[in-house]
Amino acid sequence: MHLTIEWSLQDNFQPLANAHPWSQLYHQPVYINTSNALVCQENQAHKVCAIGHPFLNDQIDTQAFLNAYLINATSPSFLRAINGEFLLIDSNQQANTLQIINSRFASPIFWYVAENDYFLGSTSYTQLCQVLKKREIFQIKEQPFLEFLYFKRLFGTKTYDQKSRYLKPASILSVLKKGATENSYWQLQYNRNKHGLNENAHTLSQAIRQSLKRKSSDGKRYGLFLSGGFDTRTLLAHTEHPITSFTITHSLNREYQVAKQLADWKKSHHVWIQAQDGHYKKYFDESIYIRGGMYMPDALFLGHRAIVNQHADVIFAGYGFDYFFQGMYLPSQNYSVLGRQTLFKKLAPLPSDIASFFIDNISYRTKGLPIYALLKEDAAHNMRAYFLHEIQALIDEARLISHAPIDIWEYLSLGYVSRHYTYGGQLNLMQQAEYRTISYDNDLYDLYLSLPAHHRFDARVFRAALKIANPQFYHHISANHGYPAGHPAWARGLYNVKDRLLKRLSLNKDDAFNIKFERTWLPLDHILKTELNEQMNELKQSEHLAQLSFLDMDKLRDNITQWQDGKIVGDQTLALLLSTHRFLSILNT
Repeated sequence: MHLTIEWSLQDNFQPLANAHPWSQLYHQPVYINTSNALVCQENQAHKVCAIGHPFLNDQIDTQAFLNAYLINATSPSFLRAINGEFLLIDSNQQANTLQIINSRFASPIFWYVAENDYFLGSTSYTQLCQVLKKREIFQIKEQPFLEFLYFKRLFGTKTYDQKSRYLKPASILSVLKKGATENSYWQLQYNRNKHGLNENAHTLSQAIRQSLKRKSSDGKRYGLFLSGGFDTRTLLAHTEHPITSFTITHSLNREYQVAKQLADWKKSHHVWIQAQDGHYKKYFDESIYIRGGMYMPDALFLGHRAIVNQHADVIFAGYGFDYFFQGMYLPSQNYSVLGRQTLFKKLAPLPSDIASFFIDNISYRTKGLPIYALLKEDAAHNMRAYFLHEIQALIDEARLISHAPIDIWEYLSLGYVSRHYTYGGQLNLMQQAEYRTISYDNDLYDLYLSLPAHHRFDARVFRAALKIANPQFYHHISANHGYPAGHPAWARGLYNVKDRLLKRLSLNKDDAFNIKFERTWLPLDHILKTELNEQMNELKQSEHLAQLSFLDMDKLRDNITQWQDGKIVGDQTLALLLSTHRFLSILNT
């Protein structure tokens, strides 16, 4: 799904195929090319269209919202009150203005180029790059690829080309003759509350329930991608209206069994979608295209539109709850007794040099083959200096909001929420049906920003909210590890120690790799060596990777060979390199 806007004052400008005039700016047509269902409204001065689901007063009614917008568009308080995920395109031909307004989650994402009497914007980064290539103004920018390979994501507003930018959350982008300006209508603030854990858990439970009501307020059929894990069971526990649950697995494994049990308890119609052998190979390039080469490649959520549409018009998933309310990326360390680490963890203190600490310790950085092993001699030092510069720039932004070290840490990881590495899964879900993120709700976001870190650490507040909503769900095992979902990390650690001891005493000496895989996602190295083995061989001779001056192709070929021989682990690093190779291939076809 995409929306692309293009406008130019250049002489003899020709729109691209499938673009149609939508409005005018400085007496020249503004062209739109879209596969989204645009909802529009206009009066004598304005023409405004929306994608997504903006809403006021807890009700999704886009036409009613646009009518209210036409009356109140100049009111900052009106814009701050808009909830949901949305993108607004507002043309005022009388005032010669074109504005693009996004949500405080920057979802849908909007990428744009604005310079020299020319404007191009799109919700698809790949499509934006293809237009730039056709206009012969695409220029690659190498350093962000290093960022992607190390962190699985990009920071700030940068992209892979010299011209375009990511539109910051809660922005009003105004297109001008010689460029564009960005202004914020809402400012992120960390206002840590002093409430007790129980009070915050009740507030969270109520806010989840309210967000579900809001995002299912337009009388459609609703579905939930339900795993056997923590986030989606918490959503299901809070539902009050009929909902269809979808579970994708390769077999009737523990993930399926747990999800099916949860759905049965909630009397939710359960639909099993079996992932077929070869699924990743079939949809891999489509996933790269959708994600613009900027998110961890995965194809599991693609190819299910037909079966989803039999049961649901709108789908939900659990994205966002892990990093908002489970504190997944908070810095932590194990307690030690007599110099030995225990299973008990605590929040780690942050040093004065937050930038270096973040680079070395953020837990979602790329796993597998160290990227340093693939770089030319001087590139590793240059990479470190580049990362320090980019992270420090974000720290300077964060200090305009807060000087508390934990707030700065949060801003680094989540200040641009739709740049988080997990957003790629949401982009894929958007291809299956209309997708709405339950955690992307103003009240839930404000609550996240107000929670003290120790309430989020080890998912304390989230576990308590689940127990409030449904104790049965709280005590039932998680498919992730086979232990009660609501139990704290130290208790799960003790269960794990017990299982290991029993396994050692057992006469069953089966190799661990022969044990049936119990999760939704197959191990990444397994996918690369089986379904994507042909594509991995392409990497050894990749002309596209060879154009990245920091990569040593001899080292790359040697490491891929060692990985294929089972001597080293490739994992996420090789998957990201494959993503980069295929993305650059798509742009050059």
